[in-house]
Amino acid sequence: MNTTATREKAVNRIKYGFLAQMIKLFSPAPFTPIAVKELFGRTTRLSAARRPMLEQWTGKLRARPRNIARSLLAVVNRRQFRAEEMAAIRCPTLVITGEDDTAPAARQFQKVCWPAFAVRATSTFPAQATAAPWKRLRP
Repeated sequence: MNTTATREKAVNRIKYGFLAQMIKLFSPAPFTPIAVKELFGRTTRLSAARRPMLEQWTGKLRARPRNIARSLLAVVNRRQFRAEEMAAIRCPTLVITGEDDTAPAARQFQKVCWPAFAVRATSTFPAQATAAPWKRLRP
């Protein structure tokens, strides 16, 4: 899933539109593995140390109501942000990406959003460090 400022590709809009319809019919539970793969990088998914956190999130995703499909559709069908909208951001903006991020990858952020920001500083955390700071935050 593309979570940058660009519009979702047509093929992904079709794919996620179908997924949303299946969620409406059956519930999110059978499709949780798809969501986990989209939200968590390979390093996190394969890490024994991160297994409890991943299981907690998997449970929360599985328990979502069927109407979560509307949110999925809203995300994939959103319009693309215009360059002047991005340029209108005048406050300091912190963007944190992880080397293993799947939504969006750090390189995608730099390609799409980088030109719009006046202050050009970014940091990408190594895959092994990405999830550690979030352990203290409540999902």
